[in-house]
Amino acid sequence: MGGPLAPGFEDLEDSLGLTYGALYALRARRYMETYGLTSEQLAKIAVTNRKNGYYNDKSAHGELISIQDVLNSRMISDPLHLYDCNPNTDGAAAASL
Repeated sequence: MGGPLAPGFEDLEDSLGLTYGALYALRARRYMETYGLTSEQLAKIAVTNRKNGYYNDKSAHGELISIQDVLNSRMISDPLHLYDCNPNTDGAAAASL
C-alpha cells in the first residue's frame, strides 16, 4: 500500500519540481491573498520565534531580530525571506522511563 512518501508516489508538487521552500511560499502567498496578511505580519512570526529561542541556552539561533531584519534578509521564494524559513536542522526529544 503506497502513501505520499512511498517510492513511486506521484503528486503534483513533485511532478512540477517544487522544493519545500517554493511549496510553502505558494501556500503563504495564497494565505496572504485570502486573509490580507502583510509581509510585516508574516515577519513578526519569525521575530517572535527567534525571541523564544533567545531565552533557550541550547537554541541553534539565539539572537534577537527585528521585523526589518526579516524583510531585509535574502529572498528565498517570494514572499518568504531567509528569516521566514526554518533553518536546515533537526530537533528531537526523548524520555527515558
